[in-house]
Amino acid sequence: MQFKIVWFTGLSGSGKSTLANNISKILKKNFFKVKVVDGDSFRRKKYNSTFTKKSIINNNIKIINHIKKISKKYDYV
Repeated sequence: MQFKIVWFTGLSGSGKSTLANNISKILKKNFFKVKVVDGDSFRRKKYNSTFTKKSIINNNIKIINHIKKISKKYDYV
């Protein structure tokens, strides 16, 4: 089975993390291996990026590269 990426985008406070965490719980109950990657946490811990268009694109590329490295361990990221 190949892993699947589910990527939520939207305004701050719109419920992306809540939705991701709820879906993660459901998938885990069904015995899927799941990794939630929070964009804000990733940015703060790894790269301390700002919210310019360029930094958002660069941060997303770094997240994609991170997911590529960990993808074999999970069914859903």
